[in-house]
Amino acid sequence: MEAVKLKSYCDIFNDDIISSKRILLEGDPGYGKSTFTLQAAYDWCTASDSSPLKDVAIFILLPLRLLGGILSICLAIKLLLMPGESKLSEEDIMEILLNSPSVVLILDGYDEYPDKEIFDQSEIMKIIAGNMFANFKVITCTRSAYLPNNLDVETVKVCLTGFDDNARDEYIRRAVAVNDNQAARRINDLLTRSPVLSDICQVPLFCVMFVHISNEEESMVSFASVTTFFRYILTCFYEHMWNREGRDRKPNDCSNIPDYPKLYRLLFDSLTGNTQQIVWQKDEFKANVGNGCYNELITIGILIEEDILKKNDKPNMATVSVIQRTTVVRFYHKLFAEWYAANYLAQYAGSFFPFWLRSTLKDINPVDLQFVFRFACGINKKAASRIINYLKGMEDGQSFASLCFIEQVDKADEVVAMVKDLCTGDVTISSTDSKLLQRSTIQILDIAAKGDIPITSLYLNKSFKECEEGVFVLHSGLRLNRLLTVEKIHIETEKVNDEPRILTEEEVTMILRYGLRSEHLKELCV
Repeated sequence: MEAVKLKSYCDIFNDDIISSKRILLEGDPGYGKSTFTLQAAYDWCTASDSSPLKDVAIFILLPLRLLGGILSICLAIKLLLMPGESKLSEEDIMEILLNSPSVVLILDGYDEYPDKEIFDQSEIMKIIAGNMFANFKVITCTRSAYLPNNLDVETVKVCLTGFDDNARDEYIRRAVAVNDNQAARRINDLLTRSPVLSDICQVPLFCVMFVHISNEEESMVSFASVTTFFRYILTCFYEHMWNREGRDRKPNDCSNIPDYPKLYRLLFDSLTGNTQQIVWQKDEFKANVGNGCYNELITIGILIEEDILKKNDKPNMATVSVIQRTTVVRFYHKLFAEWYAANYLAQYAGSFFPFWLRSTLKDINPVDLQFVFRFACGINKKAASRIINYLKGMEDGQSFASLCFIEQVDKADEVVAMVKDLCTGDVTISSTDSKLLQRSTIQILDIAAKGDIPITSLYLNKSFKECEEGVFVLHSGLRLNRLLTVEKIHIETEKVNDEPRILTEEEVTMILRYGLRSEHLKELCV
């Protein structure tokens, strides 16, 4: 599967740039996958001269999470997209599609598709595999942790990488600096003084929240941990609700936020089970957490109701007649679910014996649920010591344990002191390192760079893939942003036919440009 670099979302629909009919669009939660699909739908509807879809005859957008039990693509289109009074049959829809000069089909949320294990029955899965509608341009959107196994061999992968430094600066410039340069400088200063926010602000949703809240509240202080930042964000949500209801509350007082133990337990069990659950039946969710908690989450806006189609398997009935609409709920972003799950972990890891922690966490992947661990360590110090000891005992868990330890720190200066110790001496990212170790090391290096902490030496041991617009891209797909404080960089390429890979002149030039951005760089070895 080939990876491509794009300058604009419009490039995805440009056959001169991506000629393949099968595209996999992947990204972490909140990175813009659904926003991409809605923008594409809007551009097709407007059909303006600048629209990349102006010449497309038929455009179909199907949110896969709504299609449990709907194995026919034409039935899905009929039930989800056609007016109820439409007389078109499934056969009519198929004939229209097959005789259309061009069709773009976007399948959003593969990671939430209920029938992805039914390879031989689901037409959705046949389309993704290239065994159906081979001439349609099909774009499948999914979280990076849930990639299809049966992809068409011609599939091209497009990765959404979130907000890097340049994207954040550009957003601040457009959203704030147009009218207030002083406010823009103040917001950038807050980000600089809160280096631990870099990875959470890589999620566009939370970067946008940070920028606008900082713009409205001039007294906003810097944050020493992602826990304090997220608690502050949650407090803002509650305060907005209380203000609308006319309640008198002390500003920015997180103690006003109520505890919901049943919610914490439900979210922990849902995220850490054999199959991670992020969508719930409304009635079931409401019964588990209680009416008060449910209504509050809905009012605040971090829990969302959604109508989906569900097949009621009754014998001797036409397919359409047993399709029912039911209401499910989901969190506006997965991080809210991780926050509530972390509250449960913090409570019980601080109260129960360590064996409970080991038996409970042994099957949890910290790469996908890193903030459950980090939040829990920031919420409860006793729990943190046990969680950190557990992580230190994991293979490649030492660096991640250091990130979790930072969550207990109250002041940004203390974070700087801790990270300074971690970056003294050689820092190595090897191709054989687990993704958890690579990601944790990258996050620590990023904190160092943002906190103006010297990085003595960085050694990329066969992990370097390419340099792209001031960012090192690793073979794992992870990205290493500009390190303005690094003093030495050593890149050793992987072997090809038993010989080290020879970098092209263009690749060497890009690496040199990366190094020249660091005023402290003394040595660059490739």
